[in-house]
Order: sequence, then structure tokens, then C-alpha cells
Amino acid sequence: MLKKLIQKVDSCSVEVKFHDKTEEIVIDDPYEGSKDTMPLYLSEEPVRGKVILRPAKKVQHQGIRLELVGQIVVTNDREERTEFTAQCKKYEAEGGDLLTDKELEFEFDCPKQYESYRGLNARVAYYVRTTVIKSMKNISHKQEVWVHRHETKHKVHADNLDKKSYFKETDFTKGVCMEVGVDDILHIEFKYDKKM
Repeated sequence: MLKKLIQKVDSCSVEVKFHDKTEEIVIDDPYEGSKDTMPLYLSEEPVRGKVILRPAKKVQHQGIRLELVGQIVVTNDREERTEFTAQCKKYEAEGGDLLTDKELEFEFDCPKQYESYRGLNARVAYYVRTTVIKSMKNISHKQEVWVHRHETKHKVHADNLDKKSYFKETDFTKGVCMEVGVDDILHIEFKYDKKM
């Protein structure tokens, strides 16, 4: 509700559409107690799409900036944010007026070294941030994307190159190992050897 009210005050709505992305994932947010649906990308895939700006009235701006940002948020006594990657594209850097709907294409291929994660005390997030720079208050919008790192240990066959898998392959042929412990007091390691 508040988000929609702020967008009306800003007098420009922002919509992000991702190209060639039919894979979506529903993520539970334990901190917010909500579920979010977002596009799913492998870490080596470029993030591409378009941003549609729809001004309700004339908007004077000093440039438009689109960014892919990777951020780690740690919540303890206070929230600490660290940006570990960013790629920026600038449009109309000399400024101008938004009078009608405007579409801006983007493609970001910066390295996505961490996998997206949401927990109670930490979060790793990637999002496309749109900023319309104004003299008083910038118009800003964030659209999160979920990044999955896929590391395969098996040889990929030529006929499977066009099929992308968004989940890790687990090799249990060598056995399973589980380690449990209580702080720095007690550590127990369980190993199950598949050969036996």
C-alpha cells in the first residue's frame, strides 16, 4: 500500500520485464514471513530484459541509471549491507523530460559469485535497481532475481548442452558424511561408506 502511494507521489511507475525467462521460483522469507516469486538465473547466465517507465505527468530528470547489484545483508543488532558486485548502465545522462512511456533495454553479464540466500540473520540478494535521477527526490525501484550456482562434477554430454539444470547434482557414490556439534564443546562426525 505504502509502496503504491510513494509511486503515485513520484508520478512515474516502473516495471521490469525479463527476456526469455520462464523459469521462476517461489522463495520463503523467514525474516519477513512472506513468499516472493522471482525469475531464476544460473550464475553464468546474463540478466537481460527491459524497464518500462510510465510517467503520470511530466517528469524532469538528470539521467536514468539501471544497475545489477549483488548485496549481502547481515542482521544483528543493526543491519549491515555490503555490495559485492555491481554493473551500471546510464541512459540520457544529459537529462531531459519524461512525457510518455519509455522502454530501456538492459543486459548485465557481471560475475555472480555467490548464490542467493535468505535466512533469519543473513541474506544474499541480486536485484535490478532502476533510478530516475531528479533534483529533489530520485525515483527508485528494485526488482530481485534469484541466482543459483551450478557446479557439475560430471562430464556434460553434447546432446544435453541446450538443457539447463538449476539444481546441483549430488554424488553419493563415495559415501555420506555428517558433522554435528555444540559450539566449541562437542563435535561428532558420522561417516557412511558406500563400499561396505
